[in-house]
Parts: sequence; C-alpha cells; structure tokens
Amino acid sequence: MSDQEESAKDEEVTERVDSHLSHEELVNMTKTTLNTLIKNDPLLCDLPENVTLDEINAQIAVIQGTALTVNVRREDGEEVKVIVDQRDATVSHLKRAFQRSTHLRLLRQRGRKVAVSWTHIWKTNWLVFAGEKLRDDNSKLRDLGITNRATVNFAKRYRDKLRSKYE
Repeated sequence: MSDQEESAKDEEVTERVDSHLSHEELVNMTKTTLNTLIKNDPLLCDLPENVTLDEINAQIAVIQGTALTVNVRREDGEEVKVIVDQRDATVSHLKRAFQRSTHLRLLRQRGRKVAVSWTHIWKTNWLVFAGEKLRDDNSKLRDLGITNRATVNFAKRYRDKLRSKYE
C-alpha cells in the first residue's frame, strides 16, 4: 500500500471514529489503549493504571539517566518512590516530588482529592539521609550524596526546648 493510500485510509478511519463515538467513549478508548501499551512495555510496566503524562515523562527520564529515583521511607515503613531531575535537584524539589507522588497515590486510593497540610508535615518532620537531617531546602541532592535508588527517611522533629529558649 502506498503512502497516499495509507493516509487516505487513516483519514477515513478518523472520520468514522469522529462521527460515531462520543468524547467520553474516545477518552475511555484512549485510556484503555494507553494502559495496554504501558503494561506490555518492559520499561514502563511499573507505572500505575490511569498514569499521568508527568509520570510517563519522569519514567522515561529515569531510563535515559537524566533523573533519579529516590525512595522516601515514611515512619510507618512504607516506601514512596519519587523521581527528581538529576542535574539540579534540591531538597525542595525532593519534597515537592514526594508531595506530588503522595497526592496521586491518595487520589487513586480514595477516588477524590484529599487535603493535606504540607506546611504542617514539613514543620513536624525532617527528611534524613545517612543520619543527617536535610535542613537546607536549597541544598543540591548530589552535594548531599543522594544518588539513584537512595533511601531518605522521615523523622519526627523534636523541639529542643533549651536551644529555642535561649536563642
């Protein structure tokens, strides 16, 4: 079949699909096709159903070596996989990526938005890597020794009453 014949056939199929399927049906068909493609791709098969474009792009960046996968271990022992840019990622980027990942996980579990006070969470918890608290949000992950597949832990912030009393 020539390129012109293929093009004409594609246009015909597109017209047929456009005229017979509603927007909702097309969205469902696209989601189903995308999920099938992802499940059958050895590089993308770890992604969840109803994956977002950001999640696909992040996974591709990891495969290409331009992003890091960091596991954030919560206090309950659950690990959350977070993907951040490898070059200029900071503690702040890691926190935002954790927030995005948690938001998507909660949305998928509960089927609706869940309000989380991230200000409260970051005021009451530290991220800790290799026994060191990640105090400076502007510190670069690579300068802190955080590499691909590293694990960062949550730790409760306990107020040092003596220090705060005399400062």
